[in-house]
Amino acid sequence: MATTTTIRSGGPPAAAPARTGPQAAAWWASVVLGVLVVVNGAVLAVLAILAPEPLLARGLQVALSLAVLVPGLMILSSAFNRRRPFKVGLLAGELLLAGALIYLAVAMPAFHAAHVGYSTGLAQFVGVLVGLVLGCVALVVSGATIPLSVERGRLSLPAAIRDGVVLIVGTILVTIASGQFAMAQLTPPKWNWISFGAITVPGMLLLIARELVKQAYRRRYPDGRAPLSRLVLTETMLVVGLFVMIYGSGANLTLGANGYTTGLKGNPTGLAVLIAAVVFLVLVRGGVRWALGARGATIRWALAGNVAFAVGVLVFIYGERSVVMGKSPLPSFGAAFPAAVPFVVAGLLVLIVGRLAALTDAASAAPTPAPGGQVEPPSGGPPTEGPPTGGPPTGGPRTVTTSARSAPPNGAGAGSRIDGPGR
Repeated sequence: MATTTTIRSGGPPAAAPARTGPQAAAWWASVVLGVLVVVNGAVLAVLAILAPEPLLARGLQVALSLAVLVPGLMILSSAFNRRRPFKVGLLAGELLLAGALIYLAVAMPAFHAAHVGYSTGLAQFVGVLVGLVLGCVALVVSGATIPLSVERGRLSLPAAIRDGVVLIVGTILVTIASGQFAMAQLTPPKWNWISFGAITVPGMLLLIARELVKQAYRRRYPDGRAPLSRLVLTETMLVVGLFVMIYGSGANLTLGANGYTTGLKGNPTGLAVLIAAVVFLVLVRGGVRWALGARGATIRWALAGNVAFAVGVLVFIYGERSVVMGKSPLPSFGAAFPAAVPFVVAGLLVLIVGRLAALTDAASAAPTPAPGGQVEPPSGGPPTEGPPTGGPPTGGPRTVTTSARSAPPNGAGAGSRIDGPGR
């Protein structure tokens, strides 16, 4: 049975609906996040202005600190705009992360060249680490407020970038902070553009490409019964991407040298630890996830898988660092240990909790098998007629024909599922 409705335009825009439940929690989290980002960017700008460096260097650091500050204003603007549905775009988190990372690249060489004192360099280093944490939180909030699964039946590059960047930044935070454990005091890292651009970045891109491959397999096998080749391909990309990225980060931030000339110093014990981490990530964690298939696509199993992933990555970092530096893989602790622990914990939380938001997105994006065995796209997609929610109507009167048969019962839609294909 079909009904015909005439929609007349020209009225005032409707206010966004009231926020309740998880949306209200996301709104409050975004307000706090926006304020913290603005404060962090302002602190980095003040440190750049007060640094006794050449005017050009200070101007560049101030511009980069604004790249950290502006995303906070973007988040707050979205939160307090009552005329539009609340959402935090990917741009805010990506801009924040890029600004913080390049700020580090500009500020740290000045510290090691003795242009600024230890206190200023340390404050800039800590400010960048805080910015990286806040950038990951912004990406997680983006996934909670804008389900990227609206690109139904197609690969979603924004979702792959978000998932890959959360994994990348969480790993880098753990790598940087755990490398400070043995120091007598927190020490600002070095920087080498060749190691970063020609080694670290390719490793990052491989990890992002892995997310696209995972999406393709989810859509190809919506019931979670992917072939063993899926496990081999995605976990190989994971191990290679992690090794290349961590090696480039070590050569860049620890040695401050061209990673193509430093090479591997080698350590038999470290190599054994690295191999054990690879076996755990690929065969144990990956094998269990592959064997569970769709049965493992619940929040409980996803959380357990992310905890196993974070532990495996931590052991992987220590094993690779030992192979690269030629030192024992056993951790040692100096006076900087207490100050570095919070950032390691933050990185592990990004890897464990932050990646759960991507799972629920993938679940709502995945096609649902129909009773007859055919695959149907999930219901509750965006309407094809009418203006966006809360936006001003445009054009003249329009006639929209809807079918009572196609309406989902009780308002059920894509967001009604929390389980989906395993990660």
